[in-house]
Amino acid sequence: MAWASGQKLYGDRYIIEKKLGEGGLGVTYLAKDKKGNRVVIKTLKDEIFSRPNVNWYQEKFFQEAVQLAVFRHANIVRIENVFKQEQLPCIVMDYIEGEDLEKLVLKRGVLSEVEALHYIRQIGEALTVVHEKGLLHRDIKPSNIMVRSANYEAILIDFGLARGFIPDFTQQLTVGLTHGFAPPEQYYQEGRWGEYTDVYALAATLYYLLTKTNPIAAPIRALNAPFKQPKEINSSLSSKVNQAIWQGMALEATKRPPTIQQWLELLSITTHTVQTPLQSTRGMSNDAATLYCPNCQAANPLTNKFCQQCSTPLPQRYLWVVEDVSGVGSPGDLLAGRYLIINPSVVLEGV
Repeated sequence: MAWASGQKLYGDRYIIEKKLGEGGLGVTYLAKDKKGNRVVIKTLKDEIFSRPNVNWYQEKFFQEAVQLAVFRHANIVRIENVFKQEQLPCIVMDYIEGEDLEKLVLKRGVLSEVEALHYIRQIGEALTVVHEKGLLHRDIKPSNIMVRSANYEAILIDFGLARGFIPDFTQQLTVGLTHGFAPPEQYYQEGRWGEYTDVYALAATLYYLLTKTNPIAAPIRALNAPFKQPKEINSSLSSKVNQAIWQGMALEATKRPPTIQQWLELLSITTHTVQTPLQSTRGMSNDAATLYCPNCQAANPLTNKFCQQCSTPLPQRYLWVVEDVSGVGSPGDLLAGRYLIINPSVVLEGV
């Protein structure tokens, strides 16, 4: 049953605001909890209940909730609650204010290499945690990666196709995929799967971010259909990134990097999580009009949104400093005797 705006769920704990969208099996709604916080509520589509194996679908739906509850990672959507509403299973998740990467690219066009790698690094970190728990996501694609508008943080969503796997062991998994982002082995119910299965999808996602072109489906590629390397579409790409994408999307699993970490290394990215912002400008270089990275502290031009060295986002609230205070018309606070804050609205922490 479709929920209308204003409908109350689970003993009036949640109020529906609007429908957000539908997937293969589920439908999502925007809602508010009793404190006024926005949340996303996911449930099964009505037509699922007319299928003879509806109990299987319900079991898999709740399995998604259990899987999400296991993960506590900044780049994985967080589950808040699980309940039933008139026999409809419901998962309550964090609301992520922003848009998914597919919509972002459709709106802005191809992303810069630095920005794209920033998102890929974060999702790589998330996938590393997922794989450590013995699960494959199996549905990595731009529309399943949200970007928070406030801080450029990428969040992995929709674990509906996630399944457990045993490396180098033949097993059976239900077939579920998105053409263009799924590797050949995902088209079969029985076979061998590993981290390299998600490597293909993450590489295909990077292909899309840098070309605004959906990759050709793996079975069609296997028939020797023409498939352009990303650099043939976007000539500004570095050879390193082009080669990493191409290797990550190898049709033969044995020719792909076996783990997410090893594939990221081809991009000169290592998985790490930035926990704290830059605390002070003391001792930093004195280049005029410079933004300093909160992760590696590299100097960046003010026009950069992402660090040119490690791809970490550079919020506009970071310090813009100059050494020579002479000739400055409207100085802000003097810092450490030599540095000057040009933007008085900036927040100084730990200074």
